[in-house]
Amino acid sequence: GARPGDVDHVKEVGAAAFLDEQFAASPSLYPTTLFNQPIEIAQEHFFLLARTAPDQLRQRVAWALHKIWVVSAVEVDSARAIVTYHNLLLNGAFGSYRDLMKAVTLNPAMGRYLNMLNNRSQQVTGTPPNENYSRELMQLFTVGTATLNPNGTLVIGPGGAPVPTYTEDDVSALARVLTGWTYGDGNPA
Repeated sequence: GARPGDVDHVKEVGAAAFLDEQFAASPSLYPTTLFNQPIEIAQEHFFLLARTAPDQLRQRVAWALHKIWVVSAVEVDSARAIVTYHNLLLNGAFGSYRDLMKAVTLNPAMGRYLNMLNNRSQQVTGTPPNENYSRELMQLFTVGTATLNPNGTLVIGPGGAPVPTYTEDDVSALARVLTGWTYGDGNPA
């Protein structure tokens, strides 16, 4: 919710001016000093920013984005990774969704969380690449599972079933595109 005084400030300057102030406010980012701290310290920093940062709208948009583009410290147990990931969301909170999608896709924390990091092609491994991220990218992060009409209702196909937005072949094809990504290790190969 709002901090003490925020509601009075909105009443004083008006909603449009308040939003202009919030969009213009610099992001209150997590400091790099948290990189070498236990993950719990980085998580506690979230509450500090949520309570006291001047860019409250950005903090809340980034948190909402984090609920969609989830990366969990249970799977990604590196404060550096979590801090960097959350800063990415803070920096992208007011930008385009396409830019955010690209940044998240290229982020090592997401790569680790949804098994895309070090995902290799079938040509290299003999088995199909992991499809976890490609499926989540389409199902949860972008188009969803069912095609929608412009008014948000389901497009219904023959037989009364919703028309899917993608097929298993689409998932497999996207998984093939998203292979070969790893941490930069100095090896140009």
